Amino acid sequence: MADAGSRLGAQRYDTPEILAYLQRLYAPEDEALRYALERIQAEGLPAIQIGPTEGKILYLLLRLAGARKVVEIGTLAGYSAIWIARALPPEGHLWTCERDPKHAAVARDVLQHAGLADRVTVVEGPASETLPNLEPQAPFDAVFVDADKGGYQRYGEWATQTLRPGGLLIGDNTYLFGRLVGGERPGARPVQPEEQASMRGFHELLAARYEAVCLPTPDGLAVGMLRAPGRRGGRAAGAAYTAVCPGVKTARGGCLAGRSVRAPHPLGLVCREASAESSGRGEGRLYVAGAATAPGSTSPACSAAGCCSSTGWSTQKSTWRQTEQTQARSSGSPPSVDTSRVSSP
Repeated sequence: MADAGSRLGAQRYDTPEILAYLQRLYAPEDEALRYALERIQAEGLPAIQIGPTEGKILYLLLRLAGARKVVEIGTLAGYSAIWIARALPPEGHLWTCERDPKHAAVARDVLQHAGLADRVTVVEGPASETLPNLEPQAPFDAVFVDADKGGYQRYGEWATQTLRPGGLLIGDNTYLFGRLVGGERPGARPVQPEEQASMRGFHELLAARYEAVCLPTPDGLAVGMLRAPGRRGGRAAGAAYTAVCPGVKTARGGCLAGRSVRAPHPLGLVCREASAESSGRGEGRLYVAGAATAPGSTSPACSAAGCCSSTGWSTQKSTWRQTEQTQARSSGSPPSVDTSRVSSP
């Protein structure tokens, strides 16, 4: 139940006392998190990290999504990185990008102190330069953005190209300090026109390509789940790709070693370009229904692509190259692969 005032944002019931009580109950800060806050103060870093409640939200979302590979854009001192890394399984990994060398050094110390250095890589440098270097690790399960507001749209577009279907795009400060649209409150932090345009572009991208919502945290926490290709706002289901298989037996018993299969981009199959080689090719993994096909599993969609044998998906990677874009199909059903179009490279 909500009354008209609370629905419109004119009335809020989250008093400081209520927030403090709920934070102690649901998101208490342990010694490692307190150490991160101490380092922020001791080093004179801006105290602009997420709050513990937002940290717990991140943790829960990543656990619910079964995230293993995550990118964070905007590290600061590693406070949010602790929440993220703790949500990952032992084999999971977080790449957290930080432009400022001093902030990056503090974050490395904080993560080492928290016992998380083995599953977190602090990537130092401007995100515009470092993000392309992470693409060989794609597809990712989640991307969290808490960085320069003028870059949000670019970061969202990068995430959309490197997330798996069903992957999460999360952005903090998406109310833009009260200046996202008109009706700004007195005392709101000034923002530049390009920052407002970028943040609106970020929201519009989420609305178009993701199942998304903006959670009404104090600063606005936008959360989106990338739609599968072929669905409204998703990638065109009719995009044609070439798969070069390094010796994987097909369901018919043939072998595609050194050969290529030209096939449509069906709903259940996702190919990721993960390098910027001059040939335009990059390594990628075959995905079925938005989840990686594990070794030993068999999928009709995967078999249709000629990349499964009776023992299941090969642990070898396939190389994918987009060869042509065709008109998106109105139907979301996965088209079959034309195996008659097998040819030598």
